[in-house]
Amino acid sequence: MRLRLGHSLVEALCALALSGVLAAVALGTLRVARASAAGAERLERGLRAEREAVAVLAAALRSGGPPTLRGDTAVELDVLLGVSVACAHEPMAIVLPPARFADGALTVLSADPAADDLVGLRLSASADAWWFSAIDSVALAPLGTCGVSTGFQSGPEQRPLRVVLQDSVPADIASGDELRLLRRARFALYHAGSGDWMLGYRRCHPYLELCGVIQPVVGPLRTPAAGGLRLRWQEASSRFELSARGVGGLGAKAWVH
Repeated sequence: MRLRLGHSLVEALCALALSGVLAAVALGTLRVARASAAGAERLERGLRAEREAVAVLAAALRSGGPPTLRGDTAVELDVLLGVSVACAHEPMAIVLPPARFADGALTVLSADPAADDLVGLRLSASADAWWFSAIDSVALAPLGTCGVSTGFQSGPEQRPLRVVLQDSVPADIASGDELRLLRRARFALYHAGSGDWMLGYRRCHPYLELCGVIQPVVGPLRTPAAGGLRLRWQEASSRFELSARGVGGLGAKAWVH
């Protein structure tokens, strides 16, 4: 009986030691799994940030006005807000059709235009020349402006947009002339308050060297020295080279003509 108790004690001690070893192994495995998951998450976050940064800049460059490089980590340009046509005009204002139309949308906006944005007017009477003016104010036009009979509106309940300009409207403007709405913006790599490096956006004045507070768009990215963002103009091929690298990412590139 004593021998049996002795064996039971040894077995218990062995089992206890074995369980301790297994617990240590399990804890180590859990730590490795957590570290691996954290590393995978960090990699995915970095890959996503660099892809999005390149996509945002490439889209802005393709659709916007002529860009101006501000070093190799910043660019300023007129970002496209929307497209429309002139359905009516006044000496200092142009009226845009409503955003909804029976057979489609004649006014398509990604954001509401505001003061100090730009209107680009393509004058069909002047060999398709473009004319630009800054916006003074924007409001809904009175009911009946660009009515259903004009073909620019599908219902009387819809109110067009009246855009007051800072310059006189050209005398040779015609109904149906193409419009583009633009906003001066600056994209740059900057050090955010959180400590991360981010792709940021600033709204700027179209003619003055004035820009608003920078807002984060995509990140985190690497530092400027580590290639967080690079913008280069390639003279030989007449195209922009964009590259971004997220924290833990592998790097993403795009070329824009």
